[in-house]
Amino acid sequence: LLLTGVPGSCVCGPGETCGDDGVSCEACPVGTFKPPYTGSYMPVCDYGQCLYWGQKENVSQCVACGVNQECVTGGCDECTACQEGMGKDFVGVEPCTPCPAGSYGGGAGGCASCPPYSYTVGAGSTAQGQCLCFVEHYPSLSEAGVLSCNHCPRGAVCGDSQVCSLHDDSKGCAAANNGTVDIEGEWRRSGPTGEGPYELVSCKEGSYIHSPSHDAQECVACSPGHYILGPDKGPCRVCPAGRKCNGTRHTSEETEGSEWVEVGGELRLVSCPAGYLVHNTGASGAFDAARQECRPCGKGEEYYLDLQGDPACRPCAPGYWKSAASTAACEACPANTYRSDPGGVTCNDCAACPTYSTTGGLTAQAGVAACVCDPAFYRVSSDPPSCA
Repeated sequence: LLLTGVPGSCVCGPGETCGDDGVSCEACPVGTFKPPYTGSYMPVCDYGQCLYWGQKENVSQCVACGVNQECVTGGCDECTACQEGMGKDFVGVEPCTPCPAGSYGGGAGGCASCPPYSYTVGAGSTAQGQCLCFVEHYPSLSEAGVLSCNHCPRGAVCGDSQVCSLHDDSKGCAAANNGTVDIEGEWRRSGPTGEGPYELVSCKEGSYIHSPSHDAQECVACSPGHYILGPDKGPCRVCPAGRKCNGTRHTSEETEGSEWVEVGGELRLVSCPAGYLVHNTGASGAFDAARQECRPCGKGEEYYLDLQGDPACRPCAPGYWKSAASTAACEACPANTYRSDPGGVTCNDCAACPTYSTTGGLTAQAGVAACVCDPAFYRVSSDPPSCA
């Protein structure tokens, strides 16, 4: 900038000096600078430094560039922020360098580390989206858009490979012939934006959701001899003695006509057909769901309704017996026999009438008095009674 046209008295602006003619201005030589409105030039600041003007005119100094700043050419008037993907974490003359592998960002904000369990493909990454989760983990975003790499839930791990099927949202594991096999259950992302961690929301019939923690989520299948009434009604329950179970909600009753209801995901036996009693306790007398069944009265017993109309078992009456648990009534002692005590469990519990006596064809006799001596004989008091 030429401020005067008088030869030998030119005054030039910043970055310029008087030419040989003493009138015109020309650029300062490379490697030099000149403060405003002075007649001579001074050496330019080194690379990595910028010219700093003091409070008073013509007072200047070269200052090293700060954190995440650089000067890549000589004679900088000011330090500039690092470019994207570049950073510098100290004050010095060195230029910015690419953000190291495993970090991203750059610029005035510097480089930020990728979240745990993630990496970048080389150095110089500029955005969080260039951080890639390891294949044993999967990515999610918080409401603020912060990336996390989550441990793979147990039910989403692809076998021995330990690859997470949720890693790329495919929800599938590699199979033969370059195919994929879907993992069990329905998995859905959480959070208002639908980008949060995965949650297991349902399982196929015969399985239930096991989710004591995020990492332990999985569908657990019930084995034969167990049942489950729905995927949200786990865990698998032992099949009651009175039903047949195949590991699903489909069960069948062992005793036709028995009535069962669901209570809190569990089957409860509430009534049995005539001839049977509800049995649902263990040896201690406490309720035991696995022991539930309709049981007939045992040997030496028969079914009846008590005064309140409730089913119960009672011993076979004198003159009767029953050898096995069943719905059948007690059987009568044969003719010419008798039984004085209740609860007979075999026909041999019926005693034969004394010699030379009969019951006259009558069965179910309850005492020896029912045995009548033949016409040519009379009763003799003895132990046992006999006819003489």
